Amino acid sequence: MSSKNFRSESDPLDRYPTPVKLVRAGFDMLCTVTDIVPSVGYMLEPGCGPGTFCHVAKNYCHGLKAPPMGVDLDFEWAPPLSKFTRLKKDFLTWKPKRRWDFLATNPPFSIAEEFIRHSRDLLNPVRGHMLYLCRIGLAGSLKRIPLWNEVNLLEVWMIRPRPSFMLTGGSDSSEYAFFLMDAQRENCSQDVRFRWVDW
Repeated sequence: MSSKNFRSESDPLDRYPTPVKLVRAGFDMLCTVTDIVPSVGYMLEPGCGPGTFCHVAKNYCHGLKAPPMGVDLDFEWAPPLSKFTRLKKDFLTWKPKRRWDFLATNPPFSIAEEFIRHSRDLLNPVRGHMLYLCRIGLAGSLKRIPLWNEVNLLEVWMIRPRPSFMLTGGSDSSEYAFFLMDAQRENCSQDVRFRWVDW
């Protein structure tokens, strides 16, 4: 999901590995400022690729009732970081019977809004939360005002230093943040907390 200013290395399918260290920093923040993690029984990573969020979640979510699950349309490009359940499905058209306590991912930015809406529909309506790693521009675009009127954004955790999603290292040309949301559907995004994540 790296910024397209890196033309020579851009992936046309928006497939970029997420640093494990960065995801750990997100989970550390989640454990520090919320009480979500102990109640996670079922966890899903949409667009999982190598399953970075599933891999890290196993070290934090000790109350899991089943192994973390990942869904991706194409994950042959990325060997799994550790053992978890991976389904080869188009997440945006996938309709599982289960509802999930926690969804976490680094989505393809070009369809992040669609991923967020579908994720919200798959959440446990009582205690479900989702953590998305996205460009900070997701919060500021005028065209996404309807999104934040429909999806309840709780917190935005600005990431510093700016991460890179390129295998060659360096930093990206965009700022990134973790977006914490829940399953609430009324009075959405009325009181959003802003924090920083150092990694």
